[in-house]
Amino acid sequence: PKITNALASSAFVEGFKGRNYVHAESISFQNTLTGQEEKTIPVILPLVDVNHVSEPNKYGASRSLDINLLALSRREGTDTRRLSIHNGWNLPYVAPKGDVYTLSAELIGDFYDTNNLEVTGQENISNFAHRLVPQVALDWRYPFVSSDANVHKMFEPIATFVISPYGGNSANIPNEDSQNVAFDDTNLFSKNRFSGLDRIEGGPRINYGFKWGAFDKGGGSTSLLLGQSYRYKKDDTFVVGSGLEDNFSDIVGRLQASPGPKFNVFYRTRLKKDNLETQRNELDLRMGVPALRLDTRYASFDRKEGSEFAAREEITGLLSSQITDTWRSSLGGSKDLAEGDTRSMNLNLTYEDECFLFSGAIKRTFFQN
Repeated sequence: PKITNALASSAFVEGFKGRNYVHAESISFQNTLTGQEEKTIPVILPLVDVNHVSEPNKYGASRSLDINLLALSRREGTDTRRLSIHNGWNLPYVAPKGDVYTLSAELIGDFYDTNNLEVTGQENISNFAHRLVPQVALDWRYPFVSSDANVHKMFEPIATFVISPYGGNSANIPNEDSQNVAFDDTNLFSKNRFSGLDRIEGGPRINYGFKWGAFDKGGGSTSLLLGQSYRYKKDDTFVVGSGLEDNFSDIVGRLQASPGPKFNVFYRTRLKKDNLETQRNELDLRMGVPALRLDTRYASFDRKEGSEFAAREEITGLLSSQITDTWRSSLGGSKDLAEGDTRSMNLNLTYEDECFLFSGAIKRTFFQN
């Protein structure tokens, strides 16, 4: 079960037209934890995203424009008003031998107006800050495919070269949305590995790796991804333990195997570059049929310097059953393997047909926030 530390109330509107998207939202939070000042909890009014992608021209090139507007205020603490504009250009090209190139360029403009910003070694300040960051990237992929009567195989080396100026993360720019970086297979080839807009990745760098896959005609498949990143100079924006603090990054990978619809295993890892010691492990296992299915997940990771999240080693499980066409039930729980404690248990029974749904659940947590 999900444990919520804050109650959020939001109102939003969104619109779609052609290749355009607009989203406007307002969010307020109510804290459920003791010992935390309500005055420091922010109110977001508004948060606006505007996204546009042009039609490709005769050469296949397209333009993109992403605009973000944020106003975040607190009764006590930092107030932030941000305007972020990302203007991009993208050109894909397939060479005669089958290798695929994608050339992209982007100009990032971020403008901040803050009050009571905490800056190390100074009193809280109110100021206006901005940055203009150009970025050019070239992505290269060369898929090799072979097949026989029953199995298709694919091997694809990948490399992404990114050039942008150093720096850009001034102390005069607040960090509201990019405080934790999770380096894994999902952002290995990303141009910016920070989760939000307040921090950017700078300097020349290259991301490289490969994909391999085998797919049989019966529906089974196995795939593997492995890769690493290299930057010319270290970036102290990435904290110790993130896997990105040195010139060479840690090695990240994932493995997925699904012999058929009744069994699926997924493994994700991050290995220390010096000795291949595991820094993060995630293993998901799903097996069974709708009448009786087991889903389990094992996760372990070390704590990053300065992170609010502690190290963790835990296992969760869910046993579910589609009893009839309309009735289903499940029993689940989670266990802290480092401490040897059961953290939660839950039981659910649900009835659902074409026009009616009834669900009853019992949940118990064995810790306090």
